[in-house]
Amino acid sequence: TFGQRQGVFFKFKQSNQVSLEGVQAITCSFIVPRKWRGDYLLLSCRADGARTRYFMKGIYPCGESRFVVGLFLDGDREAKQAAIALAERRPEAIAAGEKRPRTGLVVRAGTGVRIDQLYTRLATRTSTTILALGRQSLLHLAWFLPYTWLRCFWSLLWRRVDVIYFGDGVSCSVAPFLLALKGQARFVTTVFGAEMTFGSTIAQNLMKRGARCCDRIIVISENSRRLAVEWGLPSERIEIIYVGVEPQLLEPARDDELRVEFENRHELSFERSDVVLSLGRQIPRKGVAAFLEHGFAHLRDDITLIIVGDGPELPRLRELEAKLATKRIILLGAVDDETAAMLRSNAGLFIMPNVPMADDVEGYGIAPLESMFVGTPVVAFAVDALVEAIREGGYLVESGDYTAFADRINEFFVLVDQDRRQMEETAREYVTREYGWDLMANQYEKVFRENGT
Repeated sequence: TFGQRQGVFFKFKQSNQVSLEGVQAITCSFIVPRKWRGDYLLLSCRADGARTRYFMKGIYPCGESRFVVGLFLDGDREAKQAAIALAERRPEAIAAGEKRPRTGLVVRAGTGVRIDQLYTRLATRTSTTILALGRQSLLHLAWFLPYTWLRCFWSLLWRRVDVIYFGDGVSCSVAPFLLALKGQARFVTTVFGAEMTFGSTIAQNLMKRGARCCDRIIVISENSRRLAVEWGLPSERIEIIYVGVEPQLLEPARDDELRVEFENRHELSFERSDVVLSLGRQIPRKGVAAFLEHGFAHLRDDITLIIVGDGPELPRLRELEAKLATKRIILLGAVDDETAAMLRSNAGLFIMPNVPMADDVEGYGIAPLESMFVGTPVVAFAVDALVEAIREGGYLVESGDYTAFADRINEFFVLVDQDRRQMEETAREYVTREYGWDLMANQYEKVFRENGT
């Protein structure tokens, strides 16, 4: 529902297989009371386009229209005439008395699907603008942060926004320098966990000061909440909203094409082999190197481990791969999104052998949730926020117990087909129920409105 009313949201995205040219037909079926004769719909259409200016990627509206669509019971001539007359009225007349849409400014300094998904949904409900840095290098922060401050400054000065949402700790560092113009506007930010363990003390203090200036502070897990309070953020302003999960899904034909190509290249069959997948940035916290050293030897001889991802641990992983000298380890490094999607959907299990580290934490663990979204269960060490993320659809093992970790993997692959299918379905249902993007957007909108917006 949108704005405490009832609504349906459709989104069309262009791809290599789908074009947005021409007419897009949408059919809606309604269940109505027995004595129903007619009603109306308010139809809003909006087109957004991506544009890069001065190295900054932005999403801007290209066009927008609203229409009244009259509904009538087929065969009821009087109701049809009333519906036609109603459809000729302007949408503004029908919507008169509705609460004026609020305006918001969404800012993110890093790249991330979460903000893009949140913006896409909020833009259908209220006037929303996004400022997004479309570059990976931290050097671009030298111009992006002053630019962000300037845009926020003018928006507050002319009272053009009711909410400024800082999507990460970096962008939130400009908040203290905007307080003089804040007025009735509200500042909201999200703290993930990395901000609290960042190596630079100066950067940490800037991000902490920025978060303290916000009316509400959103965290993505109970673990993040605990760390935020320990970091010095006011607990009464903190709210937990889990991150939405909806990974890329391939058309069956494309999935088969990539799978066959991968199998031929690596002399592997997903159907006849037991395959375990580790996918993510290869850093010490992920624990993949430690698993190769202490846990891999406990796996059955017919289990293959595929390791995907780039990062500072990759050279160490290559050394361990050479040392173990087995074809049962496939070390890929970075892969494209389509290959990652194919591997998630065809692997038997996904693993997260994380190790606890004082200077780095797992904010939540999106990678295992993305695998569960396509029905791939997870085995993980009970570390940081993974305890929260994998409440269903997987196995949690006491941190550091590599024998038990390997045993869980071995036990899964000897399950009868019915039990395996049941666990896969449990994983899929759990993620779609608890981590939908629409659910996340509704919770964010509620936070914005609770703050008087």
